[in-house]
Amino acid sequence: WDGQRYVYFSQDHCAKVWLGAVRPPDTSHDAVGDAAVSMALLGNYMRAPDSFKAQNQQRCLATPREPSFAVRHPVFEGVCQGNRRLCKCGAPHFS
Repeated sequence: WDGQRYVYFSQDHCAKVWLGAVRPPDTSHDAVGDAAVSMALLGNYMRAPDSFKAQNQQRCLATPREPSFAVRHPVFEGVCQGNRRLCKCGAPHFS
């Protein structure tokens, strides 16, 4: 929550802010690596005092985010990635 709306962050963004872990450029996600990062984030969150959580929430809001794959590639291998603002196929989006 940024005071006006809910804000969602990618796992990579949270890992960068909370853990100081940055995925090397041009590397892909893998299930084992993503699971390890998820568990590290959960463990960090569960052990953190409320003041640290609030501080990291503000850091998440203030830290510039990398554009997602869907933003960088609205159409990949001929398939629309479903980003409402960048949709190329014209398919309806349901909320």
